Amino acid sequence: MRVTKPVNARRLPDDVEALKALVAEQDAHIRALEHRVQVLSKALFAPSSERRPSKDFRMDPGQMHLLFPELVEAAERVADEKQVEGSVEVKASGEKKTPRRRKHFPPHLPVIRTTFELPAEQRRCTCGEALAEIGEDLSRELERLEIAVVHEIARKKYACKVCQEGVKIAPGPDRVIDKGILGVGFLAHVLVERFADHMPYNRLEAKYASEGFELSRSVLCESAGRCAELLKPIAEEIKKDALASGVVQTDDTPVVIQEGSDQRSRKSRVWVYRGLGGEVFFHSTESRGSAGPASVLRGYSGYLQADAYSVYDAIYKGGDVIEVGCMAHARRYFVEAEDSEPEFSKEAVDRFRELYGIERALELAGALALLRGRAARDRQQRGGTRAAHHRRGPQELDLLRQRARRRDRVRVRVIRSTRRSAKLVHPRALI
Repeated sequence: MRVTKPVNARRLPDDVEALKALVAEQDAHIRALEHRVQVLSKALFAPSSERRPSKDFRMDPGQMHLLFPELVEAAERVADEKQVEGSVEVKASGEKKTPRRRKHFPPHLPVIRTTFELPAEQRRCTCGEALAEIGEDLSRELERLEIAVVHEIARKKYACKVCQEGVKIAPGPDRVIDKGILGVGFLAHVLVERFADHMPYNRLEAKYASEGFELSRSVLCESAGRCAELLKPIAEEIKKDALASGVVQTDDTPVVIQEGSDQRSRKSRVWVYRGLGGEVFFHSTESRGSAGPASVLRGYSGYLQADAYSVYDAIYKGGDVIEVGCMAHARRYFVEAEDSEPEFSKEAVDRFRELYGIERALELAGALALLRGRAARDRQQRGGTRAAHHRRGPQELDLLRQRARRRDRVRVRVIRSTRRSAKLVHPRALI
């Protein structure tokens, strides 16, 4: 790109023709710069209605399943389990202006449509006549993959036009929350954002609003509560495994609970428990009294590592639970005694250093053993792959047949449309 230098009047030529040539050159350069600014301004600031889609857009129908593999795999699984046929369609964004009881789905989001149909052999009435399609049962939910989309789940309805009886509807996937607006992927996303990434509901509400769709914190909170009820059996199994390990670590921390919209709050405690195998579960109490750990550890037998909080004393008295102190807490007091008892403190801290060195050596030995085990398994797998390169076992053949059946049951179509053009439907593409 040419860079224009400031004009020095003393260095301008005295010849009139030379001055004219210089002015013409500067004028051409200015026009080129103005054109470039105009083009860039349109690209950045022009209304969306003035922008034109690229005419070079091409997409292979056989690769449509790469856009949303989670939904395609879910459709394959439902079609295989419930013996129905299905299709997944990617439609242009936009929503019909029809009255609804609940809030409209954001019109700018793309729409993914999963359709389930009865196989031809099941489209028979009890009177023997063929069933004709009379409509579909449609449910819509916000789903979150890498992006948020509106996921339509359509289940075709069939009825006999001769006897007007025998209405059938194709079965669909089970919903996490019946008649809820959030799909399973979006619910998992909310749980991870809230409890793994510690995002409060008001921030999640603002985050989704910035993406163009409204989800109130009450909807998010109620959905998370429903998921907690469904996941409770898994949490109980994790708790059983942790307590059965015979070695449990525990600690508690204060949390502030907000009640209502008037900013009232109260303090409570959350106790964390960790088993020998890394199993972790939590228990919430209103206070820091002994009732919380006593109820969790009732019937437990083994080692318990905790701080010197007095509520654990009653648990140790029974004899079934063996107290294990915390080295970090014990070392801290020796470090604090450096000024009053330097020699004694130094000896104790040095011994703690030796113990930490033994722990590091054991961790390193465990890591090396794990790496050696993985390397040995890799060598065995490579050798087995060479031996069975031209021979497949019965289990592998069964898996291939199941995968083929799923591919035959689900097809993927992509529909791209504009407001004034007809829909372009790609031909059926098997996954």
